[in-house]
Order: sequence, then C-alpha cells, then structure tokens
Amino acid sequence: MMDTRIIEIRDSGTTIICMASKFGALSSWEEWAVARSGYGSDMESRGWYVILWPMDGGSSLCTTDPFDWPASRGGRTMFEAHRWLRDTADWENIKSGSVVDVEFLLGETDEPKKSEINHLV
Repeated sequence: MMDTRIIEIRDSGTTIICMASKFGALSSWEEWAVARSGYGSDMESRGWYVILWPMDGGSSLCTTDPFDWPASRGGRTMFEAHRWLRDTADWENIKSGSVVDVEFLLGETDEPKKSEINHLV
C-alpha cells in the first residue's frame, strides 16, 4: 500500500500540485514486486523513497529521484521540493494540502507561502 498525499509545491510565481507517495505496509506479493524493482526488501531500505508526480493530466515525469527533474518540468522547484521531502521532511507531518515553499526552504523569503486555496474561500 502506498502512503499518498496531494501537496502544493510553490516557488516564485509557481504553483505545482503533486501527488507524493511513500511505500507503506505491503502484502507479500507487493514486498516481492517492490524488492524486485530495486526499492529494497524491507521498510528500512525503501523508507526514504518519495515518489513525486505533478498532477498535470498525466504528461509529466513521475520519479523517486530528485535529480531526474529537467528544467522543462520545473527544474529547481521540483528538485528542491523533492529533495526536501526525501531528505529533511518529517513525512508524518506532511498532510494532503501541505505547502512546500521552495523559496522559504532556500532562505529566500522570511515566511512560507500559504495555499492558493486561501484565495478561494
């Protein structure tokens, strides 16, 4: 089973809605399939993977590697957000609706951006 959240990744003039997933508890077959695919044979070895997928109609890259993001697919924004989610974030505190503000993470702004939904309600 995947542990999935829908998050908002923000940067200067940028909002990217993404699905972010980590491996959760798996059935025997899923354990085998995940290990066979190279993601590790136990929770410890596969626990650091974050699968990130921009929700733009299915034409985007979906990857576990922050270094896979080309400039044409969000470059800095996706790289920094993905790396933070993988290496720094406390996954349990990331909820659907969370905002990952790249400018704030990089120290370029003093406070994190709020969700765009705040403008709608």
